[in-house]
Amino acid sequence: MPARRRWVEGHAGFDRRSITSRRARRRPPVRPLVTTAEAPAARRGAGRPRNPELEQRLKRVALETLAQHGFSGLTLEKICAGAQVPRATFYRRWSTPTELVIEAFNERFEYGLLDESDDLRASLIAFSDKLIALYSDPVLGPCGSFIMNEAKLKPEAMRPAVEAQRLRRRHNYAVLERGLAARGQPTGLSPRLVLSTLNGLAYFTYSTGREVSREEFALLIDKLLAPART
Repeated sequence: MPARRRWVEGHAGFDRRSITSRRARRRPPVRPLVTTAEAPAARRGAGRPRNPELEQRLKRVALETLAQHGFSGLTLEKICAGAQVPRATFYRRWSTPTELVIEAFNERFEYGLLDESDDLRASLIAFSDKLIALYSDPVLGPCGSFIMNEAKLKPEAMRPAVEAQRLRRRHNYAVLERGLAARGQPTGLSPRLVLSTLNGLAYFTYSTGREVSREEFALLIDKLLAPART
């Protein structure tokens, strides 16, 4: 303890409580600590945390509604009632039911991409399996048909769906072109024609209800990959 302080404390008139009281009056008041739970919303950052489960529920209901009622029945009321959410919850994420259903459809249809591998034949067979599964899906199959028809009637509104389809095709063409080049055996067929043939046959199984077996797809793929005759 410093010498001056020892002298003061030893003095007969020393009163520690009075000094402590004077010091306390000179300090600024201490603000109570505000916890995160008590803080106002403006101090937490704008917006609310995204809820993936809620968004997936809205997307599922939107696809089911489109598959059952078409675009004429794809209403905000049906989607919100089916997902059991208020309209405000929907509008925090999307502007229209069409915007929501296109996003949901594109996410699900990304499954239909051609995988790149050393075995091109096996990749094409797996690709055909994916297409059949997508077109045969009781929700995605009808949704795909409604979206294709709506794209002809309202191309501007359906532009995101058309653009996503174009990107998927570009990816698949590029993968197939590299696979064909690696084989070193030209088939005489363009990647577009090969994939369009497989896609058309897969869609045929959905639109007519006539099943085409996996073995038949494999046989067709063998014919498509056969070297061109010179």
